[in-house]
Amino acid sequence: MNSKFHKRLCNKMKYREITIWLVILTVGVLAVSCANTSPYINMRYQPPPPSELLKSKAVFFQFKDNRIDKTVLGPGAKHYFRNFSGYFTLYIAEENMNDEMVGGHNVESLFKKALTTRLETMGVNVININQREAPVLELILEKFYLDYRFKEWVTDISLQVNLIKDKITATDKVSITGIRTKSFGYGNVENFLSEIFSDSLNKLDIAKLFVEVGL
Repeated sequence: MNSKFHKRLCNKMKYREITIWLVILTVGVLAVSCANTSPYINMRYQPPPPSELLKSKAVFFQFKDNRIDKTVLGPGAKHYFRNFSGYFTLYIAEENMNDEMVGGHNVESLFKKALTTRLETMGVNVININQREAPVLELILEKFYLDYRFKEWVTDISLQVNLIKDKITATDKVSITGIRTKSFGYGNVENFLSEIFSDSLNKLDIAKLFVEVGL
């Protein structure tokens, strides 16, 4: 074999090997940079404007998790939130635009804290002891799921709220499915989930429940 040809062939093979390794390295770096390495998912709850619609009302608040599948993240979302511990950092949006961080929460305390905030903005006093004369407000979680599939982020949140006074029960339900394409950016996934989270809680017609039980 001609020595010059052999040398050119070897150089091409080396160049090809280097190119392949650079592609592999680039893909690896991009995968790591796109992943969220925090053990927490940051959530932001935006309550409605404060009102005195239910001022002087009081409820005992309890939570039920009726999800068939308790997994929050689907396979695609797990790839992005690879270190997720099952806990969320919750921020409550304030009128002065300075969000208040209210610590780490599991699924139950996440929803309880957010809905408690909403009740308090309406003037409701949320009590910790189940007093006989106080109605019971029961939040039932039926779906809370985030996944990335077919180049889309998808989240499902389904809630039911019951207000129980004596033998009367008033009920409201909300179910929201949110979809965002990949092009809207990995960095906005938490904002997207927070938006659907806030909408699902804020669409519960709490005032109607008080009317229906005669309060």
